[in-house]
Amino acid sequence: MNEDLDITKLAKLYTHLYNPKIDVEFTDVEVQKFNECVREKDIASIENLFEIKSTLNKEVLKDIINGKTDDLWQFIMDHAYDKWKDNNMSREEFLNQLTDYEKIAVKFGNFNYQVENGGLSQWDDNGYSDDLDSLYDFINDSSYSKKDKFLEILDNFSNVKSAIEELDDYSDWYEEDRATRLNSLNYSDKDYYNIKDSWIDYFNDYLINNIPDDYVKEILSISEDIKI
Repeated sequence: MNEDLDITKLAKLYTHLYNPKIDVEFTDVEVQKFNECVREKDIASIENLFEIKSTLNKEVLKDIINGKTDDLWQFIMDHAYDKWKDNNMSREEFLNQLTDYEKIAVKFGNFNYQVENGGLSQWDDNGYSDDLDSLYDFINDSSYSKKDKFLEILDNFSNVKSAIEELDDYSDWYEEDRATRLNSLNYSDKDYYNIKDSWIDYFNDYLINNIPDDYVKEILSISEDIKI
């Protein structure tokens, strides 16, 4: 780099490297420090400066989103369900219209609502358990601190469902055996209730940290008098 950068050029360089969701501004002091680090070839200090800006950018974005939406998760689901305008559309067809970001928000939203209101058996009875594999994969790949417990809940559900499918529909004991297996899901329901709050916190952070640009623009447009 043969010349010092000014405030505008440094902001453009940062945007090129980090592609932040909202604009980042640098102070005169930060610009001076950056140019000094370049002259001294202090790469570590430059990376630290940009990392600090990146962290602050995410925190500012989080504050803005929380200030403009009562519930980002619900905001995403509402916008996703706006695409389900055809009453003849199946849930699978509806999900296929969504982005991956919207799809996972809807699937976990459905899971949380169903399990909260009727347990895993209701989630299954109402036809949402087809989401099992994608929920399992998401959690397994996540950094959620209690993911092992969440995976255990889904494993238990899968085992119970498989056991029910293996029952003889024509047996005199079918309904009793099925009820016994479904009742065993009550323990998994309680396990989910125990981790629900921490899971919701984690997933809300995921939604904010991975929010697409079009959602950011829409949320920012809700109130144009807020300055960034």
